[in-house]
Amino acid sequence: MNKLKFACIACIAMVLITSCEPEEMMDTCDSTDMTYTDDIKDIFDTNCAISGCHDDDAALTIGSLTNYDNAVAFVDFGRILGAINRDAGFSAMPSGGADKLSDCNIAKITNWVNNGTPE
Repeated sequence: MNKLKFACIACIAMVLITSCEPEEMMDTCDSTDMTYTDDIKDIFDTNCAISGCHDDDAALTIGSLTNYDNAVAFVDFGRILGAINRDAGFSAMPSGGADKLSDCNIAKITNWVNNGTPE
């Protein structure tokens, strides 16, 4: 009976130990103090300012997201947050079947916009 108790306790302990993640292994997203230069430009360059979308070639048609002034113009237009969140009534961005931005990238852009689009 003692061996059975010990085996049960050992199994429970193993489950508890292996189900806990160290803090550094947990997904975290620091979306505070976002600036265009340090944080947002990389998101736009990777997901938006690509060929056929919001690159410099699109500046006269759908608009470019390749620099700070153009990015702020998009924010001032008032549709960027609805588009990246894929809210009803907005064109989903990124478009063309691309995956939605990660929750972390959306949080970064949202906080950047809500904090006045610092450069």
